[in-house]
Amino acid sequence: MKWSLTESDINIGDLTFTGYWNQDMLSILLVSPKTIDLQLPLPPLGLHHLAIALKRSNMEVALYDLSIHDESKMLKEITAGSYDIIGMTVSHVDMKSNLQDLWSYRQAGERSGKKVLFVAEVTPPPAMRRRGCKQE
Repeated sequence: MKWSLTESDINIGDLTFTGYWNQDMLSILLVSPKTIDLQLPLPPLGLHHLAIALKRSNMEVALYDLSIHDESKMLKEITAGSYDIIGMTVSHVDMKSNLQDLWSYRQAGERSGKKVLFVAEVTPPPAMRRRGCKQE
């Protein structure tokens, strides 16, 4: 999927979000949800790669892995209006909980009084990936 940024718009595929920011640097928060019952938590490598690419595009990026980071600190930052875009991976394993968390982040963003763009990426279960189902 192609995306681009202009002075005040973001274009993602066929969608355009107008008037979200008028600044030189975007502040982006990437969130990896808590992992369930893993003896050895795995780092969110995909989000780390995305964070590096965004930083190379002169964007300010924070990455919270909720398996090891304090969620209350992150919520305070969201409520303070620290981010323009918040993206979160939503796991098929604990989707209901992940979506509830994302909703609470949205409410914190609304309390900031700032217009925040929320993006969620859903990871399909392994059985769907083996069958060749494509994620849209």
